[in-house]
Amino acid sequence: MLYRIKHITKYQYHNLVNQSYSEVRLSPKNTVFQNCVWKNLSIYPQVHTLSERVDFFESIVHSFTICQPHKMLEIVAECTVSVLPRTNYNLEQGTSTWENVQKQLKGFDPSLLDVKQYTLSSPHLLPVAAIAHFAKDIFDQEPILLNAVKKLMYTIFQEFEFKSGYTTISTPLQDVIKIRKGVCQDFAHVAIASLRSVGLAARYVSGYLETIPPIGKAKLVGADASHAWVSVYIPEYGWVDFDPTNNIFVNDQHITLGWGRDYADIAPVRGVVYSEGKQQMETSVDVMRVE
Repeated sequence: MLYRIKHITKYQYHNLVNQSYSEVRLSPKNTVFQNCVWKNLSIYPQVHTLSERVDFFESIVHSFTICQPHKMLEIVAECTVSVLPRTNYNLEQGTSTWENVQKQLKGFDPSLLDVKQYTLSSPHLLPVAAIAHFAKDIFDQEPILLNAVKKLMYTIFQEFEFKSGYTTISTPLQDVIKIRKGVCQDFAHVAIASLRSVGLAARYVSGYLETIPPIGKAKLVGADASHAWVSVYIPEYGWVDFDPTNNIFVNDQHITLGWGRDYADIAPVRGVVYSEGKQQMETSVDVMRVE
């Protein structure tokens, strides 16, 4: 599939901003499943400096400063991305038990060093007793890792209500697991914390969903904004991406921006402004299938 994506982030400031510094991670990764064939970043007002680097998680980061007074900042990221279909995960073919994978990740295999970093706690995903109990109920019933992942995904999909505006990125995990409401980033964090609580490796994936679904298919939740899902390490497959918000394994309707330990590693936009008063942010995302 070939997709054209337009992501607009707009900040309105109550008072004049004299100077601002921002970082954006809005360039899709090139992976075995996708290729970014074109991209463009537009910023208003005119930037004073603009640089590009690759961070620890191999995401492209654009950093810029605006030194002129302004009351509005608009960031427009556009790209064209080719996405290939992924493996159709057959539960009958899953062989690894989660306990065996847990033991492998506790060992000293040098080839698993990159994987093992995703078993550790991270800024947004500190250990939570309620999450550990939630995960234990699931994993105690499913010894095969792929089956347990599917059950975890289904349980989150069934028991948590998608409700925009009910949480923020600073809402603690213990609150999310208690109220069972939130958005895709909350559900991704719950899934990752659950997997890590039993010693497995899971990472947070940021990206997009196709805005207009194919004919006859229902529109997926989260398709009009940045989306988040989960990637879990399963030895016979490698990294397997799944979307607990929509109860599906990721295929060719998901476009990956990047991944990290949690949201903090792959936030699409962050920055600092030198001003006083409130600000308002608006985001719009359009993902259109070209062919």
